[in-house]
Amino acid sequence: MMLEIDWNAENTRIVCKLFAEQIEKGNQPSTYMNALGYAEVEKGFKDRTGLEINKGQLHFKKKKRVN
Repeated sequence: MMLEIDWNAENTRIVCKLFAEQIEKGNQPSTYMNALGYAEVEKGFKDRTGLEINKGQLHFKKKKRVN
């Protein structure tokens, strides 16, 4: 079971930057991030914060950011 992520300003900044990097790399060819893009964001987030995150948590955060 994954812990709930504290979406403080720093964690939000990190995940937004990671999503932007993946979009620039072409890992969001349409309106959805592909599996490689999500995997890279998960890895990058863990590398930078020490926190494990999964695609479901990332998808929720991305939707929340957009809405």
